[in-house]
Amino acid sequence: AVKKSGGFVLGESERTTVLQALSMAEGTDSYANSKAAKIMRKTKKPEVRQEIAVDLSRILNGGAQDVAMESDDILWVPTSGVKKAMIRTMEAAITVGTGMAIYRR
Repeated sequence: AVKKSGGFVLGESERTTVLQALSMAEGTDSYANSKAAKIMRKTKKPEVRQEIAVDLSRILNGGAQDVAMESDDILWVPTSGVKKAMIRTMEAAITVGTGMAIYRR
């Protein structure tokens, strides 16, 4: 759940960190579950990827060190179902409230 998902090509000698990758993706969106992010790293078996837990919230707040990423790593930031439901509920309430205000006029 980032603002601009996609692949970002780096040169062979370029290295990046989780914060740099997040910056290239223009940050997380409002539905992101920042505490459950993962780096998906290739292993010797092409069909298997190692999952490395990354708490973006702690990294962004300075409570944890930035994590170096390797070639072909994928930073995955999941969507929080609870956040999404709460935001959608608030949006619906605002829409209903606005409709009632207009109707009463």
